[in-house]
Amino acid sequence: MSKRFRRGMLLVVALFMVTGFVVAVTSTPAAHAVSPPGVKTYYSNGTYSTVVGREIFGCCGEYSFSGTKTKWSKFERFYCTDVLCPN
Repeated sequence: MSKRFRRGMLLVVALFMVTGFVVAVTSTPAAHAVSPPGVKTYYSNGTYSTVVGREIFGCCGEYSFSGTKTKWSKFERFYCTDVLCPN
């Protein structure tokens, strides 16, 4: 193989690796990853009296949701002291 051919192949391989990395990083869903640890509670209306949904953001990236999301919500943040997350 000529030096020019090897250089071209190396460039093609590097291009595929960079493209794969960019696709992997940009296609990862992060809708709930940006929220700090806490509980977001959703209510049925502006009186904030009837709970219809709850979203939980854990200290180590855990996420849980149940119920219905509405435009009426309150967020209660909690602080993670003395928490050791795996990996």
